[in-house]
Amino acid sequence: MLQTISKPRSELSIYAPKIVKMKLTPSQIRDVIGPGGATINDIIKQTKVTIDFKED
Repeated sequence: MLQTISKPRSELSIYAPKIVKMKLTPSQIRDVIGPGGATINDIIKQTKVTIDFKED
């Protein structure tokens, strides 16, 4: 790797994939999903993201 670049870049490319992790209360999860999943499906369709919910 050092033959290609001598040090890491100071900024990420705008095309680099990103991960955002959020903690929500159970009542907030219902708001994000929406009635019949309409809200979350609209978010996925408009932003072309993957959304995973995990209980912890």
